[in-house]
Amino acid sequence: IVARYDTDRGVWVPLSSSVNLTDNSVTAQVNHFSTFQLMQASPASSFDQVKVFPNPFRPSQGHQAITLANLLSESVVRIYNLSGELIKELTASSAGLASWNGLTEKGESSASGVYLAYCESGSQRKTVKFVIQR
Repeated sequence: IVARYDTDRGVWVPLSSSVNLTDNSVTAQVNHFSTFQLMQASPASSFDQVKVFPNPFRPSQGHQAITLANLLSESVVRIYNLSGELIKELTASSAGLASWNGLTEKGESSASGVYLAYCESGSQRKTVKFVIQR
């Protein structure tokens, strides 16, 4: 995967990346200049270490997507609001990553508030909480 360095938090942030084995390339879409590097990401074997970042997700401060990491390969992630309404369904990559741009299934911006991400793969399940702050 391609990752960018977040100088504010001092961490590497994985980006949604595509691997082309035919021409041995890795691509990712970026929205600004930064320090980037190629990294290896491996899917988790359980949901024990699922991470959500940035949390809170603040589009008004330039955040483009919220990322769920340490997922099982190809696991399903369903995003719900606190009313129990399904907002978006995602599928984790083979590296155990899923990204969400904050838009609903209808393409509308999700409101500020608390959201739950229900992660599922086979018999394993985990719910994590995050915030959107517009």
